[in-house]
Formats: sequence, C-alpha cells, structure tokens
Amino acid sequence: MTRNSKLFSDCLRHPEPLVDPFYCSEQLIIPTAPEAGDNAISRLWREVRDRLTAADVALRDDDDSGFGRHVRELDALLQNEGANFLEFTSFFPAQDVSYSSYRKLDLAERLEFLDTVMRRFIALRHRIYAAHGYTPVSVQVRRDFEKHKSGGASAKRKLEALFEKYGYVKAESLARFQDTPRAYLHAEGTLYAECEAWLRSCGLRFQWRQNHQGKLPDAIFRNGDALKIVECKHMKETGGGQDKQLSELIDLIGHDEPDFSEAGGLQVAYVAFLDGVLFNALRSPRARKMRQQREAIERHLHAHPHNRFVNTWGFRQLLD
Repeated sequence: MTRNSKLFSDCLRHPEPLVDPFYCSEQLIIPTAPEAGDNAISRLWREVRDRLTAADVALRDDDDSGFGRHVRELDALLQNEGANFLEFTSFFPAQDVSYSSYRKLDLAERLEFLDTVMRRFIALRHRIYAAHGYTPVSVQVRRDFEKHKSGGASAKRKLEALFEKYGYVKAESLARFQDTPRAYLHAEGTLYAECEAWLRSCGLRFQWRQNHQGKLPDAIFRNGDALKIVECKHMKETGGGQDKQLSELIDLIGHDEPDFSEAGGLQVAYVAFLDGVLFNALRSPRARKMRQQREAIERHLHAHPHNRFVNTWGFRQLLD
C-alpha cells in the first residue's frame, strides 16, 4: 500500500464529526427577551408587520390610494439589512421570485411586484399569522435555516484555524511564502496569481484548472520542501451539484506534475480535502456511484503517490 493510500485508509477509520463547531452558529439577530427592547431587525420586523396590517385595512376599505402608499413604504423598508429573513419576503419563493431577484428590479418593477404579492400575502398568510400571533422568533428561525449558505466563508475560517494551529504563517508576499518553511496563502487575489505564475515558470501545468474552466483551488501551503495545492469542499450529502463537486475533488488527485523542476527544492502535490459528513459515506459505500467514487480515489492515489485525499483528521496529519 502506498503512503497516501494508507493515509486515506486511516482517514476512513477517523470519520468526520456529525457536528463540526466551525460550521455552527449561535448568533442571535433578535433580542434575547421581549423586555429587552427592539434592535434593528426586530424593529424592521415590527414596522413591516404594521405596514401589512395597514395595507390590509386599506384593502378592506377599497382605499386604492392608501394601499399604493403602503406598497411604496413597504418597498423602502425591504431595502434594509435583514429584510430577507422576514415572513413577508419568505413568501416570495412561493410566488416563484427570490428576494435577491426582487432587489435587482428597478423601482417601477418592484412596486408592480409588491402590489401583487402584498395582496396575495395578506389573503393567504398575513391574516392567518395574525390570528396565531406574530412573533420575531420566525425571523431567527429563518436566519438559522439560511446558515448553510455561508459554508464557503466557514470553510475558509476552518482552513485558517487549522493552518495557524499547526504553526503555519499566512504569507503576505511571494517572497515570504518562498522563504518560510511553514507558510500558506489563500488562492485569491494578486498574491495567488504571483505564486501560480512562479510555479508555472518552474514547469507547473495544473491541468485540473484548465479542465474546470479556470477554477481556482482554495489554498496552497508548504511544509518544508513539500508544497501542496489544496481544494477543500464542505459536503454533507450527494445529489445534484454535490455530485459534480465530489467529481471535481476526485479529479484533482488524478494529475501529477512530471515537468515541475522542483524550484527551490520543492515537490508539488495535490490535496483533495473532503470536509463534512459525506466523507463518512466512503467508509462502507452502499450506492453504486459512491462505490465507484471510492474506487476512483484509490486508483488515483495508487497512480499518483504524492497526492492526498483526506478528511479533517487526515488534513491535520498533513499539517503536522
């Protein structure tokens, strides 16, 4: 068994945690108790609720002018931060329109859209919500549900925390990266462009980038004379775009760099970091596709002994 195949096998015996603190959020966006008074989001929630109630009265009174004024006032309120977490904007997807799409409309289009959706929301939701009792708790629930959309930022923070825990310096310049035995940089901005240009001048081909429409990896780090190009994906389940992402990760370790001239005594390799509980499905894969993916991982690792396919435990071993 090759050394990288053994590391992958060891990773399978150290599964990903079901709850990873790096991806958890305890952030409250509403006050801790009603008596604590309003904050910005609860004030917005209250103003939107009251505006919908006033618009409901205008509808009952056949007051078209008054209803139009409430439409305009509500549009102004919905430009505030946190408006995407409200009950009203949560109704937008039920009308086949996202809040972000609404925000991109011009003023006349937004008012036309709100005129229609407010009438439907009042008839189908607002009166029912009012009968049950509105509460800003729903805003917090929506915020918690949306947490999964910030996975990319959480993954970046996790990488930084792991690098720093094991004594890696975040390079602020290419010279610092070249001269520091344990250093890392995120694959973004001009510094990464300079680093890749340097590596390509030494013979790096990085075919994976070309195969995936110029996609950037997540990080590069060096530990002594070993330089690793890292792609990290936080994945919890298969299906749809998740399958494509896992295929990208597996494809990364299917390449090597035979023409690299080992500039400065460095040896380049690729690290596929599958972060998240989907990794655990590789332990005893039941689905045919997952079995094929594990076989592809093992095949690539055998063919390219410098590359690595790891989970969080394995990534820690690499850094250490």
